[in-house]
Amino acid sequence: MQRLFGAPGQPNLAFLVANTGLFATAAVNWFVSKWMNTTLPRQLVDPATGERLGMTPTHKLFWIRMEYCSIPMALLAFVVLLALLGALDD
Repeated sequence: MQRLFGAPGQPNLAFLVANTGLFATAAVNWFVSKWMNTTLPRQLVDPATGERLGMTPTHKLFWIRMEYCSIPMALLAFVVLLALLGALDD
């Protein structure tokens, strides 16, 4: 455990930077994917029937909207930060 968290009372700097990067990645992914998924729907007209169809593009990872993929990333970073703070108390 000391190799991962550093000496007691002194956390590993690389570990802190990686955790901060995970938080930042979750935040950037949330805002960018919210922006990407708020485009206006396109109106298409079927020439044979004259029916109007509305198409709204959504950006997904498999079947999950991209902004919701940020939640597990942020939770993972929070759990790792709690583990780091627990290691600092030792």
